[in-house]
Amino acid sequence: CRRSNVMAPHTTDREYGPGAGPPPAALSDDEVLALVASRTMGVLASVKGDGSPHLEHDPRLGPGEASVAPISTVDGRVKVTHYRRDPTAVLHVTTGDFRSWGAAQGTVAVSPVATSSTDEVADELAAMHGPFADAVEEAQFRAQMVTDHRRVLRLTPTNFYGARLG
Repeated sequence: CRRSNVMAPHTTDREYGPGAGPPPAALSDDEVLALVASRTMGVLASVKGDGSPHLEHDPRLGPGEASVAPISTVDGRVKVTHYRRDPTAVLHVTTGDFRSWGAAQGTVAVSPVATSSTDEVADELAAMHGPFADAVEEAQFRAQMVTDHRRVLRLTPTNFYGARLG
C-alpha cells in the first residue's frame, strides 16, 4: 500500500519521504493559549465511563479569559454526563490551514442550566455570543438560551502543547 504524499503532491516519496522535511516547531504555552483564544471551533475530548476518549467537534467556543475556555452546550448532552463524572478534558484547535495546532488540557466545571434570561449563566452565554444588533435581539437570544436549557462548560487549562509545521 503506497501512502499518498499530501504535503508535497508534485514530488515522489523518494524526493520527499518520512523525515525529509523540516521538523515541526513546538509552540510555547503562550502561543497555544493565544491559538486557543483565537479559535471559535475545536475538538473537545472527554473521558467515557470505560476510560476511552469521547471526541466532539464543538463550534460554540466563546471568548474566555486568558485562563478559561467557555463552551456553550445543551443540558442532557453526553459530555455533560462525562464531565460531571470526570472533569478531565482536552481542547484541540488548529489554524485554518491546519499547519499549526494546539491542545489545552485541564478540567471542566459544569455550570447550572440557564433558568432565567437575567441569571449569571444567561449573562455568560450572552457575553460569549458577542455584540447584538439591538436590545430586542439580545432579549430573544437570552430567552432562547433558557428554552434550550443551555449551560456553560468552563475549561481551565493546566497543560498546553502544540506545534507549527515547517
